Amino acid sequence: MHGRNAVITITKDGEEQEPFTMSDLKTKEEMHKFMLDSGFEKKSEEEIEEMKAAKKARDEANAARLAELYEDESDDDDDDFDDDDEEEEEYDEDEEEDDDDDAIDEKEEL
Repeated sequence: MHGRNAVITITKDGEEQEPFTMSDLKTKEEMHKFMLDSGFEKKSEEEIEEMKAAKKARDEANAARLAELYEDESDDDDDDFDDDDEEEEEYDEDEEEDDDDDAIDEKEEL
């Protein structure tokens, strides 16, 4: 957030260590040194690319599963919009038949 200091609190063996204000570090090299001194390991470019590829594959698999679930839900729905349209058409046809019956009744009265 603007106006606030970036503070990191590292946990080692389940215990929180002293919070550290990251904004006190002025250079990228200072930040890298701090991270290494704190027990972090810098990954190689190859490891980073492998992690990105694995994440992308997981995301795509999850998206495919969600799409399949969504498709299955819509296939099982008996009250979809197409059914409602058919009911309206049937209603309209019935209404027209009633109008024809009324016209016949009027002729008979004359």
